[in-house]
Amino acid sequence: MDLNNNIGKAYDRISKLPDSLINHILSFLDIKLVARTCILSKRWKYIWTSIPTLVFPYFLPNPPSLSETNKFMEFVDRTLVLHDESNIQKCHLTTNELMSASRFHLWIENLTRRNIQELELWLDQDKPFYIPLSLFRCESLNKLELIANNGTRLPGTFIFPKLKSLKLIGIQFTDNDCWKEQHFSNCHVLEDLILEDCTWFGVSDFCISTPTLKLLEICNLTWAEEGLQNCALEIHVPNLVSLTYCGSVAREYVLSSFQTLESAKVHLCEYGNVLRKQQIGFAAYLRKLYLETYAETLESCIDENEENEHSWASHMLTAGCMFQHLQSVTYVRFSGNEREMRWVKLISKNAKDLRTIRLYLRSDDLINKKVLKSEFQSLPKASESCEFEFKEC
Repeated sequence: MDLNNNIGKAYDRISKLPDSLINHILSFLDIKLVARTCILSKRWKYIWTSIPTLVFPYFLPNPPSLSETNKFMEFVDRTLVLHDESNIQKCHLTTNELMSASRFHLWIENLTRRNIQELELWLDQDKPFYIPLSLFRCESLNKLELIANNGTRLPGTFIFPKLKSLKLIGIQFTDNDCWKEQHFSNCHVLEDLILEDCTWFGVSDFCISTPTLKLLEICNLTWAEEGLQNCALEIHVPNLVSLTYCGSVAREYVLSSFQTLESAKVHLCEYGNVLRKQQIGFAAYLRKLYLETYAETLESCIDENEENEHSWASHMLTAGCMFQHLQSVTYVRFSGNEREMRWVKLISKNAKDLRTIRLYLRSDDLINKKVLKSEFQSLPKASESCEFEFKEC
C-alpha cells in the first residue's frame, strides 16, 4: 500500500453514519454549533433540524445588552420553526431579565405540544416570572428541572402523569391550603424529588405524599427565615430509598415509616431553639449524621428529658429506635466540652451499626487530642466495630 498517495486525502466517515447516531453525537453540543454543520455538505444541510436535544446557549455579557437578547430570542424562534415537529426529546433553555415573557410563553407552549420528555429551564429574572400553565399539564414530560429566582411560583394545581424526576431550585411556595392538599400525589410515577433553596412564605403545612418516590432531597443552604421554621412538614413516601434533608429545623415533622430506606443524610441547623420530639425522630432513619457545634441544642433537649424516665426521648432510647441505622458520624469544630462529649456518648451507646465517628478538632484543641483518644477508648459502645477518627479543621 502506497501511503504517499493518500497524503492530503480525507475520508468523511461521520457522514456515512446513520442519522440516529449522528443525532446522538450532536446532542452533546449546543444548538448553535449544531446548526453550523449545515454548511458541511448537502448530507448535513438539514440534519440539525432533527436533532432530539436542543441546548440553547446563553453566554451574554453581564449585564446582557438588549440587542444580544433580541438576537438570542430570534434564534430560538427560528430554531423551533425549522425543527422537525415530532422530534424534540430534551431542551435546555435560559432566560434573562430583558427577555420577552410572551416569547418565552410561546416557546414553552411549542415544546409541550411536541411531546417533549426532558426540560430544563433557568429563569434568571429580576422580578417574579409567570410560567405558562401548559407546562404543568404536559403529559409527555418525564423529567423537569426548574431553576428560578425572585419569587417564581408554581400554580395551584399541576398534573404530570409520566414525570419521574422533578427538581425545583429557588421556587417560592405560598398559599397554605394549596400545599396541604398533597399536590405531589398528582405525579403518579414520580421517583426523584429535589427541592433546593426554596422558600415557604406563609405555608404552615407542606405535604409530600407520593408512593412511588425513591429519592427525596430538601436542601436550603441559606438558612433563610422564610424556610421551614414555621411549617409542619409531612412526608409519606413508603418506598423511599434515599433521603437528604439539609437546612433549618421545621416546626414539626410528620413522618411515615421508611421501611425501604437505604441511605439517609440529615443536617439540621437551629440557632437557639430547642428541638422537639418530632425533630429528634429524624434520628431513627439516619445512616449518616453531620453535626456542628450548634447541634448541641438537640443535646439540651435530651438533657431536659432525661429527668423524666417516661419522657419521649427516654422511651426512644430504651426501645432502641434512636440511631438504629446510623453508620457514620462527622462532628465539625469539636472541642470536647461537656455538652459535645455527652452527645457523642449518646450516639456511641445506642448506635448498633455505627462504624465511624469522625471528629474535626479546632486547631487550638489539638493539644487535647491524646486526652480525647484516651477517654473515647473507655466509652460504652453498642457497636464493637466502631472506630474514632480525629481530623484537623
